[in-house]
Amino acid sequence: MIHCIIVDDEEHAIEVIQHYLKSVAAIHIVETFTNPIDALSFLSKTPIDLIFLDIHMPEISGIEFIQSIPLPRFLQAINKAQNILNTKRNSINNPRQDDYFMVKTEAKGKMLKINITEIDFVEGMKNYVAFHHNGIRTLALLTMKDVEDRLPKTQFIRVQKSFIVALNKITSIDGNRIILKGISAEILIGETYRKDFLDMMKQKLLL
Repeated sequence: MIHCIIVDDEEHAIEVIQHYLKSVAAIHIVETFTNPIDALSFLSKTPIDLIFLDIHMPEISGIEFIQSIPLPRFLQAINKAQNILNTKRNSINNPRQDDYFMVKTEAKGKMLKINITEIDFVEGMKNYVAFHHNGIRTLALLTMKDVEDRLPKTQFIRVQKSFIVALNKITSIDGNRIILKGISAEILIGETYRKDFLDMMKQKLLL
């Protein structure tokens, strides 16, 4: 939360800023001032992160107001703003992935939990998809497109019309065949998906 004050000798200008800030959940207006001298007195006792400040005021100008704030306090506010921006960037660049999801099964009203890290591969069937995980198979009322969109792209890849495989379960690739850890069945790479699959594997190739 960013704690702020508004300093402006015109009450109407303060009301406009208050109105705009109502839609900004991260900002809390601690106090408003029409007299900058009162605001300076308040700042000497109360820590604030952000000031909405009018430049042209009769008692002192906005520039003179800022110059009266101690440098350490100014830098503290800058550091807090920088930390908030860095946190925001990290959340955008590294979005959180859910580690499980729930699927509807063929039994009416029944849902099952699928742990993403336990999925070996997903097999497309006529009206269902089959999640192969932990040595068992779970049928769900989904399409392959539904599953492909939901699974993290950094961990899974579609290798043919009817198969999506977990990248960390691949133990070897032999020509057109994919061998998965602990799975006896071999999965063939479809021609349509071959280039994307091999491009991803090349990123992992140690030359």
